[in-house]
Amino acid sequence: GATLADDLAGRDFTVNALAIALDSDLGAVIDPLGGLADLHQRRLRRCTPDSIADDPIRALRAVRQSVALKLLIEPNTREDVRAANLASISPERIRDELIKTLDGPHPAAALRGLDTLGLLAQIIPEVTAMHGVTQSAPHVFDVWEHTLKVVEALDRVLSVISPGRTDSTAADGTYAMIVFQLDRFRARLQAHLAETWAGGRSSRALLMLGALLHDCGKPATRTVDEAGHIHFYQHEIIGAKMAHERAIALRLSNDEVERLTMVVRGHMRPMHLSTAGTVTRRANHRFWTAAGAAGLDVCILTQADYVGIYGVTLTLQKWLAFLAIVDKLLDGYLNEYAKIVAPPTLINGKDLIDALALKPGPIVGRLLRAISEAQAIGEVETVDGALTLARTILASDAPEEIEA
Repeated sequence: GATLADDLAGRDFTVNALAIALDSDLGAVIDPLGGLADLHQRRLRRCTPDSIADDPIRALRAVRQSVALKLLIEPNTREDVRAANLASISPERIRDELIKTLDGPHPAAALRGLDTLGLLAQIIPEVTAMHGVTQSAPHVFDVWEHTLKVVEALDRVLSVISPGRTDSTAADGTYAMIVFQLDRFRARLQAHLAETWAGGRSSRALLMLGALLHDCGKPATRTVDEAGHIHFYQHEIIGAKMAHERAIALRLSNDEVERLTMVVRGHMRPMHLSTAGTVTRRANHRFWTAAGAAGLDVCILTQADYVGIYGVTLTLQKWLAFLAIVDKLLDGYLNEYAKIVAPPTLINGKDLIDALALKPGPIVGRLLRAISEAQAIGEVETVDGALTLARTILASDAPEEIEA
């Protein structure tokens, strides 16, 4: 049954060991459908010929359990899975099964299986257009293969961050560098990832969904310049809109929709900072002002994205330089929040309106943001300094801009 299989899928045993444990622990097992024999032979089989047709959600469950338990789906069951039509299944049930898949072991393998069997396109139709979309260097994979590599890498990154990390799971050279560079943030990132969403859905699963959708805007924005270089200008903006719509269709909560959208929209910002080669206080402030707590997810996802871009061509020098960018961002939020992200308020909107004879409107908010940023970079430290900056900005603006 699904409950037993789900329970077994969460345990760290080989399939043969599970079967032996069942034999020894239960002695005489009531097994009219031959489930123990299937376990011994690493085989997943439908209970009856009509099982999947009667409830197509079992097709998703079959793929998830086959990956989690390292079972081979037998041919007849596989054909039934391939023929499954999810149109009659409620979005809530599909969402819950997808979340379990993303939250389970080997999510990239499970997503590849769902895609191969034609199920993923029924759940996340955005993936269909990603197939075969080529990219210029330094990318070594097309958009779809890159996406799967990012999901796979994210699984490894989260393993390195997790409380269950062992010397073995952190031993790989690439991921060992995360331990070397970023381990001082590990406990705080664990606390962030331990937060759950509506229905107990995990932060891990939502971040995995972000990895799956982070480049969904690329097919619609692909261009090739005269030199033959491929570009995806503003794919993160288009992708964020697409991710927003997909999250709503999956019946995620409003908070989850907002977080997913912000992660997809912001996923390129660390890459841009890496190109610049440094993170100034201004850039740090702007990153966190735009992203908020979602920036922590972006900092985690971007590590997987970077691995997924370069693959085996990733050099230690490039990797350490990129992790230094992430280190600087995380330090700004987790250790220097009151200085870099949200300096103490020197002046509020009413103060500005009274002191500068302004009318309430967008200009007040813009001035407050400019003052906060100037505080973050050390250019403003007093109320007089804040008012001087505000007057300078107003003097440089056209009258229509001030009234807007």
